Amino acid sequence: MERLSKIKHTFIKLSYLFSVIAILSLIACKKDKQVTDTLNTIHENDYTICADDSWGGYYEFKGHIPSFIFVYNDKAYVPRDHGMALSGDRRVYIFDGSVWTDIATSNPYPTDQFDAAFTIGSKGYVIFTNGAQHARKFYEYNLLTNVWTRKADFPGEASGHSATFTIDSKGYVVGGEYSGDYTNETWEYNPTTNTWRERKSLSLGTSFAVGFSIDSKGYLTHGKNIFGYYSSLQEYDPATNNWTNKAGFPGIGRTKSQAFVIGSSAYAGGGTNGPGQLLDFYKYSPASNNWIRVDDIPASTDLYGSFSLNEKGYVVRYPGTDGNNLIRYNPRYCTTVLTGNVVNPGN
Repeated sequence: MERLSKIKHTFIKLSYLFSVIAILSLIACKKDKQVTDTLNTIHENDYTICADDSWGGYYEFKGHIPSFIFVYNDKAYVPRDHGMALSGDRRVYIFDGSVWTDIATSNPYPTDQFDAAFTIGSKGYVIFTNGAQHARKFYEYNLLTNVWTRKADFPGEASGHSATFTIDSKGYVVGGEYSGDYTNETWEYNPTTNTWRERKSLSLGTSFAVGFSIDSKGYLTHGKNIFGYYSSLQEYDPATNNWTNKAGFPGIGRTKSQAFVIGSSAYAGGGTNGPGQLLDFYKYSPASNNWIRVDDIPASTDLYGSFSLNEKGYVVRYPGTDGNNLIRYNPRYCTTVLTGNVVNPGN
């Protein structure tokens, strides 16, 4: 009996010991979890700083105004040989976001505001449309070798003021006008086969519209026809060959507006709707199908081109102050400042 009592007593002691170990383990796990949670928690005193959303940075624009612009590898290429009573010097001016350089070239025709141009990879493409000498002749410019090559002539009706965009490895030319008549045509160019293919037309003709592309979709906004000015936004999907109406541009309809893409958002605005210049600019996000107003473009007269480099937007205006015809847009960005006891898990 005495031995049985000792065994019972020993069992109770062991049970107590195991219970203590289990409790300590639980406390240790909870403590570890608290440490882990601390590492991933934004503390109450942390705060976010947002900056920019402003136009700042003024540069001389080396190209003739107006002129088409190719963009490749974070550089803008501007062939310069203007036909509107200005002598051209047949050079390509190259802007890297800070400085200009230039090289001699042999572009086949003078450049002007009627030409439609787009970039596919390291090649620039332009339809020389204005006047009998151009007759919709289409050329490829190799940005790496500085060589111009004639390609299949543009078969569309428009002779100027068309909108363009690039989707993946194809270029698109939309709308435009010929002898005062507005066209609703959409044309697709395939550089691999050097062929043009007509795609789904717009419901109405348009001229002076502006185009851009994001994530394998093309977009068209602004412009005008006999019914007035457009403020609509239409999305083109090459996979379905369809145009879809999206959230309309918040400002009034206009022409000579500009658009550029930074990241997964587009920025569009400026232009004119009569005698005055419009300064309002907006950011469009396809993911939310939403427009947000950003900083107004500085007062200017006509706008003649736009592009983006290194997460910045650029717009060509004329005339600028003291030759500063190229202005830069700095998009809004935000940074969270951590004030808590945050430890770098990598240390």
